[in-house]
Amino acid sequence: MTNREYPPQDELEARREVLCTSLADELTNPAYKRYCYELGPLTLEDVEDGLVDVDALERVVERYGWPSDTGDDFYRSRGYTLANFHGELFDTDIANKMTNFRAKLTVPPIRDVSEAGESLMKLCGLAPELHRAYAIAPVLMNDVHDVFETFNHLPMFEAVDGLRQYLADEENDAALKAVFVVYNMMTRLIRPQEGHTGDVDAHDALTH
Repeated sequence: MTNREYPPQDELEARREVLCTSLADELTNPAYKRYCYELGPLTLEDVEDGLVDVDALERVVERYGWPSDTGDDFYRSRGYTLANFHGELFDTDIANKMTNFRAKLTVPPIRDVSEAGESLMKLCGLAPELHRAYAIAPVLMNDVHDVFETFNHLPMFEAVDGLRQYLADEENDAALKAVFVVYNMMTRLIRPQEGHTGDVDAHDALTH
């Protein structure tokens, strides 16, 4: 979609407002607190039935499997809090690699490389943990994706800056909280073997 084809700025802002309200409502479900703050893999036994896309979950489990307790510290916490998460999310330190996490929220899940076309970023949609997240929390994931997508018409650095400013605004706290929940949830939805050699924990595996 080109700049000319993209909705006017006032329509984008209205869309973001609707999405932020939807996210605030969605996050009232107490399951998200468990998804966000409990440690260890998010097992199928921990999944809240009322949030799940049952058909998608069955397909995802069959295709990608599901995390189980590894008995080690792969799922250890990096100690991020909601209060410091905005800074971590946009940290430019290459060792942090949050750029790759943000990219996964910008693209929809895809099942085959051919669906990415010529876009390298869309290859992030192949990540198994992204498919698992959409299966167990479709409303949350779609709303977060749609927020990110409203900045996609901008050049890359302008898009990042626009998103940074949007999530820094207190009026959009629900959107930032949603991204924080998604980060913690997805670190619990990735298996050690799905990371790269040298990954020390789920954060590394998620952000590579």
